Amino acid sequence: QILVSCRSQRSAAPLKMEEFKAFLATKLVRDLDQSRDPLVLEEELTPALAFQELANAHIRAAPVLCKTSNTVIGTLDLRDTCKFFVEVHSAKNTDETEASRSKNPLQKVAEEEVVVAAHTDVPITTAITKKAPSKMLLGLEKHPVVEQSGGGIGYLAKMRPFKVFPPDTPLIEVAGPLSQGSHIIGVSGGDASKGGLSKIVTQGILFRAISKELAKVQATVEQVMKSPVLTLQSTDIAFSAFQILASRGISGLAVCDPEGAILANTSSSDLKMWASGESEGKEGGAVQVHSDTIEEFLVKLRAASSALKTRYPCSICHPEDTVGHVVGMLEKTGYHRVWVTKSNDDRRPCGVVSITDLLRMAC
Repeated sequence: QILVSCRSQRSAAPLKMEEFKAFLATKLVRDLDQSRDPLVLEEELTPALAFQELANAHIRAAPVLCKTSNTVIGTLDLRDTCKFFVEVHSAKNTDETEASRSKNPLQKVAEEEVVVAAHTDVPITTAITKKAPSKMLLGLEKHPVVEQSGGGIGYLAKMRPFKVFPPDTPLIEVAGPLSQGSHIIGVSGGDASKGGLSKIVTQGILFRAISKELAKVQATVEQVMKSPVLTLQSTDIAFSAFQILASRGISGLAVCDPEGAILANTSSSDLKMWASGESEGKEGGAVQVHSDTIEEFLVKLRAASSALKTRYPCSICHPEDTVGHVVGMLEKTGYHRVWVTKSNDDRRPCGVVSITDLLRMAC
C-alpha cells in the first residue's frame, strides 16, 4: 500500500518567496530549541567503532575531533559505509574463476562476510546503547584506503567538511550548507573537549523549526521537484541499490514494479539499520544482499522493526500539489522525501521532493 496524499491543502496566508527568506533572515541559530548536544568522534577511532557509534546513537553523521589540537577536522557520515561496502564486495566477484590468482585485500574481506543484518529505527536521541560493531563494519577496516591512512577515521572525515556557525547566525545562512549535502552543522561556544561546539543542528531540526512558515510559500511541487528520478525494479538484487547510491552520491531510490509504478523507497536510513547488525534471529531473517531482491531486503528490514511495521512504504504527491501539502506529509511521516507521480492512476515516479530540495529553495 502506498501513502497517497489527501487532497486537502493547508489553509494559511500565502507567503512570497522573498517574504519567507526575510523570515529566515530574522531568526537566529540560538532560537532553535530542538538542537542537540554534540556527539563528537575522535579521529583515532577505527571505522567500525565510529560507524557503530553513529548507529547506536541513531544519528546519520557526527563531527570528528583531532585530540591534539581540539579542533574539528571534518564529518563522518553513515552514507560513507555504502561506498566502502560496494567497493569491498564488488571485488568478491572479480576474476573468481581464476582460483590460482592471488586475491587482493578487497576480495579477502568480502569473502569473510556476506550476510548483513538489520536494525530497529527510532527517533534521534543522544542516549547510546553500547554494542559491538557488526561484521560488515569490521570488514570496512580492511579497505586499502583505511589501512593506508593509519586505520583511523581522519581520512574519511576530511572528505566531508564540517561547518561551524556562531549562535547569532541567521537561519538563512545555515540553510545553505544543509541544502548542499551536509546533514549537520555545528554551533560554536562550547567546551574545548567537544571541539568548541555547543550544539548540533541537523537538516531535520532546521526543517521542523521553519516548517510552519515554509508551508505558506506560494509554490507548487512541479516548481521545486527534481526530475527525472533514479529507480530500480523490485526484482533487482539488493546489492544493486547500494551500487547506485554509492556511484551517484545520492541517499534515496524509488523501488518500482515491472510496469514502473512506485512500490517503496530505499534510502540511507535503510543503510543505517542494516549497518548496525541486529536482524539475525528476528522475524524475516538475516539480509542476503547478494541474493535477496530489493523487495525482500526491505521486507526483512521492516520485519525487524516494530516501528516500521505500521508505516507506509513511501509517500507520494502530484505536480499540482502545493509546497505546503508536501511539508505536511514530511512532518506527518518523518520521511526525508516525497515521490511525485502524475496521478493516483499513473504511479510512475516523475520527480521527487526532499527536505534538501525545500531548504535549497530558501537559499
